[in-house]
Amino acid sequence: MARSADLIKALRDVVERDKKSSNSIIGNFLTKAALTGGWESWLQVEFAAQVLETIKFTAFSREQAYPVEAKGAGKKYDLCFIGASGGVPIYAELKTQRTSAYLATLDDFDGDILKIQSFDADWKSNNMLFAAAILTARADDVVQLDKLRKKDMTRYRFAHYDNDGWTVDDSNNSIPPAVKGKLVMVVWCNT
Repeated sequence: MARSADLIKALRDVVERDKKSSNSIIGNFLTKAALTGGWESWLQVEFAAQVLETIKFTAFSREQAYPVEAKGAGKKYDLCFIGASGGVPIYAELKTQRTSAYLATLDDFDGDILKIQSFDADWKSNNMLFAAAILTARADDVVQLDKLRKKDMTRYRFAHYDNDGWTVDDSNNSIPPAVKGKLVMVVWCNT
């Protein structure tokens, strides 16, 4: 079975590959004020392709209702990865920053986690649930990241990206000032 670390690596690889591109999709959405909306659908497709290639899942679906057993009353997931031979499916929620709507992205990410936490306990224990947000940390918003970080350090993982690649920080320290202005990935997993 894939571990959360495998999914986190796959997501980091997709973002890093784009950021190194001379025509970065992420960079275009985050730096050009004329662009509205988001790049979440693009990231879903790229992330799914990376997972299918590197973790060897057999199929994926996107934007479908969670199974009835989850007792989620029609709530939808962003992605579901399905393994061979009836393996445990992995449900993923992704949030991406929409232009300057940084705090809204964190609120949406927190909403995804609350949605996952509301599901049936037995169903959750038999499935892997994964939520991630990718955004650019502004100087005045690092405090908001710290609030998320301190909620439950056993389930959150943080990383930031610069030209040298990803720096992962799973410590209980505050978000370092060097993160300001850099691309940040926040991940939450139920396992």
